[in-house]
Amino acid sequence: TVIMKENTNFYFVGGIVGFMNNSTTINECSNTGTIIANNAIGVGGIIGNANWSCTITRCNNNGLISGLDRVGGIIGQAQKSCEISECNNNSHIESYTRGGGIVGYANRSGTIKKCNNKGKITGKNIYVGGIVGTVGQLFNIEECFNEGIVTSENDDVGGIEGYVSPVTTEIGLNTVKKCVN
Repeated sequence: TVIMKENTNFYFVGGIVGFMNNSTTINECSNTGTIIANNAIGVGGIIGNANWSCTITRCNNNGLISGLDRVGGIIGQAQKSCEISECNNNSHIESYTRGGGIVGYANRSGTIKKCNNKGKITGKNIYVGGIVGTVGQLFNIEECFNEGIVTSENDDVGGIEGYVSPVTTEIGLNTVKKCVN
């Protein structure tokens, strides 16, 4: 169990790793602990922030995850060539904004494939999704399932993605393929 102090701002809190950088692989890890980091940005059951060519495979979250922004069952924030596959969230995710069953905020190229969410996803503000809260540039979501309830007190809520950032064909397009809510 990880409980962060109230009235203090934090970045990148994870059940296994807080901040991961530079071509790192995490395979077959699980979080069963509760993470309460209500003033933190980048909170995940496995990883708070995954950056630069990460590979996350067959990981599971079974603990309550609560954070301020970019909160996910597996990864709070995934950026720059992250490949996430065969991961599952089975627990409640609470976020003020950008909360997702698998990833809170996914940006700058990558793929989330064959991942499943069964937990309830609760957002107090905007950008809440069963798989991803917010999708930025060049992220693909493929063959993912959401079986959890997704709720928010505001806008931009989706069974798979809460919000997809506007992109142009010069930057590249985001895709969603063979997903089920």
